[in-house]
Amino acid sequence: MINLRKCKMISAIWWTFLFIFNKSYRMKSKTIILILIIAVTLIVFGILFYFQVNNWAVARETAQIKYEMMEESNPNVQSKIKALVDQFFKDGSEEDLQAMDDFHLDSPKFSRVEGNGILNYEEDRELEKAFYAERKLISYTISNHKVDVFDDTAISSFHIDLKTVSGIDTSNVNAKASLVFVDYNGVWKVVHKHFSPRN
Repeated sequence: MINLRKCKMISAIWWTFLFIFNKSYRMKSKTIILILIIAVTLIVFGILFYFQVNNWAVARETAQIKYEMMEESNPNVQSKIKALVDQFFKDGSEEDLQAMDDFHLDSPKFSRVEGNGILNYEEDRELEKAFYAERKLISYTISNHKVDVFDDTAISSFHIDLKTVSGIDTSNVNAKASLVFVDYNGVWKVVHKHFSPRN
């Protein structure tokens, strides 16, 4: 794509060259022509150097952004994701199924690894609702919670220990989990889940 600013500058230099060349031709001075050629050459190299410096600056900024995305995480987002995960299990203990639904992104791109299969959004919600219909969550403990942020994507990894009751039977569930969040219109939503037993 042609840079309009470059075109204007080169055009101005060209007309300046023609003007001075015309003057020098009338004076029939080889010295002036030589000086003109040197001057135009220096100006052109100066302009090229100017744009190259700008390119270097853009490259440095791009490299810095990539470094921050890969090596650093946003503490505010990390805290927000941890709070969302905690609230999700709190909603489970309070049997607030609507809030638990809102925790996820209702999208064809949603997925959950379960056994040997991959569940979609509807299947995940049915599975989770069946879990809470059969038993009540008495307490939960989240540990070893790690959140990595990549621009508008965050990966939450943690251990979860659940204590549930069904009738008079109490059971404990010890699992490891990974959740993938995306920033969807300013709201962090889960688009992928994976829970597996922890020995």
